Amino acid sequence: MKWPLRYQFIATYLLVSLFTACVMYALVAFTSELRISQLKLGYQTEEMVIEVTSWYEAEESWDGFEAYFASLHPQYLPYFGTRSDNPGPETDIQPTPSNSSNTPPRSPGGPKRHGVVSDTNTVLANFLDFRVGDVISKAYLKEAQPITVNGAVVAWIVPPEATGLSLASQRQLFQENFTEILKISILVGVIVSLIFGLVFSRWLLKPMDRLYSAMSSMANGRLYQQVPVTSNNELAELTIGFNQMSESITQADQKRRRLTADLTHDLSTPIQVISGYIEMAQHGDVELNNDRLNIVSNELKLVERLIRDMNLLAKTDSQSLSLQMSEVPLDRLLVAVHQRFLPKCEDKHITLLLNLESMLPSLYLDEARMLQVLGNLLENAIRHTPNNGKIVISAKQCNDYCEVRIEDSGCGVAPEQLEHIFDRFYRIERARSGSDGNSGLGLTIAKGILDMHGAQITAHSDGVKGTKFIIHLPHQT
Repeated sequence: MKWPLRYQFIATYLLVSLFTACVMYALVAFTSELRISQLKLGYQTEEMVIEVTSWYEAEESWDGFEAYFASLHPQYLPYFGTRSDNPGPETDIQPTPSNSSNTPPRSPGGPKRHGVVSDTNTVLANFLDFRVGDVISKAYLKEAQPITVNGAVVAWIVPPEATGLSLASQRQLFQENFTEILKISILVGVIVSLIFGLVFSRWLLKPMDRLYSAMSSMANGRLYQQVPVTSNNELAELTIGFNQMSESITQADQKRRRLTADLTHDLSTPIQVISGYIEMAQHGDVELNNDRLNIVSNELKLVERLIRDMNLLAKTDSQSLSLQMSEVPLDRLLVAVHQRFLPKCEDKHITLLLNLESMLPSLYLDEARMLQVLGNLLENAIRHTPNNGKIVISAKQCNDYCEVRIEDSGCGVAPEQLEHIFDRFYRIERARSGSDGNSGLGLTIAKGILDMHGAQITAHSDGVKGTKFIIHLPHQT
């Protein structure tokens, strides 16, 4: 399944944003509940201070306070009541729990409540493990909030956790903690975003790094580079295109090198022959008689032909070759080619047959250039057909084109060589290069001219015996 690159970037940004939001939510949720509970207790403490102050200002004693406080706070009702062995609020007796030291005892697990203690350290509202009427140690009052009436301390409000912070202080603490949580959340989010960004950017851009490395290698002369395709997105398509480009450039470079080498070889042989005879004549070693002059002339013709073929090939490549198009009967064209090469085939004891379908049409083409194409193909067939062999020229009409075939009974072409048979300077028998006047450009020129006519040519062989060239000439070009 193809996952476009833009969707991968969007998913990466979304994942980083969600992770940051989750971190902020977790930190705020983890701490805000505790802070809100503390603020709630602060408000309750403030309310109790008002309630206890109002009672004492009105009654100036603690008689009946238990019922009054229970009516205001029903949730305390199950915990109100005095100990059966309590001697009364006026006795200076320590509470009955076994841990009656200066260290405050803890509740064994029951709910924690505010405590109300009189100025004589007598419990007025149950808290922790103490009951109404118990006298407690002053150690429990270190973090309690005093209640003053007319400038005198008349009671103490002991918070459940005994934080010792006023409501204003708790508000300030909450704000400070909340601000700190936001700062931590933002910091964590930024750090995590950077980490995720680095990881995902490296993962997403790794193919680009490979492409850049391969392009740098190509710039340094190592043309063949193949980058592995590890994804299924736009970068994968870019990588595939780069690999194809690299392979094409490599093949073109190899052809260029081979062209240079072959051209140098084909030019050097006749030039060496010509320069050799001239140097010997200059030193008086030999006399340039007619036979030697004919040899020099033939070598010069080879050079001239090679230059002419190269010029023609350049024109076909650039589509600048001028074609003289006219209506030409196909049968007349093939008969002319057959008669032209029949003597040469007879000299080599090769049978040249012409097999034409009746009523072949006339085609719109350049007759001289088409004779050159067919001549190049026949010369190639004669060159690779042994004595007593056979070459067949045939033609037939198809739906929208005419098919011309040239078949020989030569040694054939290996399948791996067929794909290069129309390349410049390509020869099946490399050892014969330049020995028979063949420039190695005949088939390439033939294909270039046919391409300009809008025609097609293919080569076929089983690699054992015989080669067949098939030309499709369109009726209208």
